[in-house]
Amino acid sequence: MNEQIKMEYRFFFQKTTISIICVFLTFYFLSILYSTGISNGWLYLDAFREEYQDEFIKDSLLIINFTYLSLVIFTGIFMHSQAHQNLAKYIVDYPLKKIEVFFSNIFFQLFVLLLYITIISIAFILILNTFTPFNISHDKLWFCLKLMVIEGIFYLALINSILIIFQHILIGLIPIALMWYMEINANIYIINSSEILKNIYSWIPSIIYSNKDFIALIDFVSSYLIIISLILVSLTIYLRRDIL
Repeated sequence: MNEQIKMEYRFFFQKTTISIICVFLTFYFLSILYSTGISNGWLYLDAFREEYQDEFIKDSLLIINFTYLSLVIFTGIFMHSQAHQNLAKYIVDYPLKKIEVFFSNIFFQLFVLLLYITIISIAFILILNTFTPFNISHDKLWFCLKLMVIEGIFYLALINSILIIFQHILIGLIPIALMWYMEINANIYIINSSEILKNIYSWIPSIIYSNKDFIALIDFVSSYLIIISLILVSLTIYLRRDIL
């Protein structure tokens, strides 16, 4: 499997994909920097720290989720492109090899997901400590980081499952639409006003900023079960279907 993962690495990290990732990360870096309000001056931000910190956190959370989850979805779509299908067809020469190809693909995407989180987190902390007087506790940052991992794995499992089931790249728009829906309604008052939203946010991981704190309405056990179910469904369909 190690050789298979190395092959996935060489397949993914091409000039085109690296360029796209760099565009996303550049957008992220500049957007987070702009959201600090540093143009107002350090002393001004410090004088009105509470108000500006609250706005900075809200804006940053939206930017982080958009960048991070878009990259996760992009990775999933690319790893199910026709070029990758042709590669899989070339290397699969016996039934058990399909299982190896499937999990190598998943494990590689997990590796890339963790790489995204590492870069995004380090950039955020550097900007926070360098350009602002704001202070966010380590416990809150750690909570967000853990939930980001779960959130990313959920979308990774979702994009892989629907692409394997429907075998059409445009179906990747569904997770993107879901991501935006979750972000638009990520307000505790809006969620509490609808039983449907309560159920959605209890099953799909999402970070919510409310009353100067980060919360998650998700039932983690349910989230893990959904992720495992999506992966098992994907594997079952993948094994039963010929690689065309």
